[in-house]
Amino acid sequence: MAFVRETDAAKPFLSQAGRRFMDLLFAFPRFAHHPDCSCFDAHVLRIGQLVLCLGCTCMAAGALSATAILFLLFLSRGIPSGWHGMIAFVVMGVCLYSPTLFQPFCQQKPFKIIARFLLGAATAVLSVGGLVLPPLDAIGFAARVAFVVIFRWVYMTTLKQRAKWTPDPCSRCGNLVYPFCKDNRPRVVSLVADLRQQAGAEDAAFVVFAAALAGDDTLGASVDVTTVRALVGKRSTPCHWGAE
Repeated sequence: MAFVRETDAAKPFLSQAGRRFMDLLFAFPRFAHHPDCSCFDAHVLRIGQLVLCLGCTCMAAGALSATAILFLLFLSRGIPSGWHGMIAFVVMGVCLYSPTLFQPFCQQKPFKIIARFLLGAATAVLSVGGLVLPPLDAIGFAARVAFVVIFRWVYMTTLKQRAKWTPDPCSRCGNLVYPFCKDNRPRVVSLVADLRQQAGAEDAAFVVFAAALAGDDTLGASVDVTTVRALVGKRSTPCHWGAE
């Protein structure tokens, strides 16, 4: 039985076919920084074959929508100026932001879409209220500085809260971390099929290795990988996948 470990020579990984396979293996969809697997369904939006990051897409949509509305209000002079406008916009922005605080505890996709959309809108509303509407005097300048400091503090605190309380989608997969999880195996199989067409005679051993990654046990090979990325000079990703 052939057995491939991370301590073996990394030469096959340095070939053009090997590098391409490894790059594609660990790649995320172009417009989403999340794996395209069922564990991350609550983190992505799928439009046909297009996979989008739910958070980034909804935040961008919210920010653009709020900006368009604010621009129309500005043209119609419907935005109050001075301190009254600033306070009104800051209060409105905080209200739009508040659903984000509950998002780590509610991972249902509809709620996340709404919360992220409102967060994008809140960013636009708060930016206008904290940076545009204060008077152009010393007190207004101090208010802008205070707004930037508080905005950054809230931003960093929110990130820490999300990191602490948001459940890890990969935890349900146990040791089979992406891209070696079973849900991603059909994609790995398709990458191996493409590799077979691209590889030359010198890549025969690597093709066997890749096929074992895809769960092909007909070649009499199994794979035990703990830091595959280290073999190609990338960030290590702990994982283990033995042929079943």
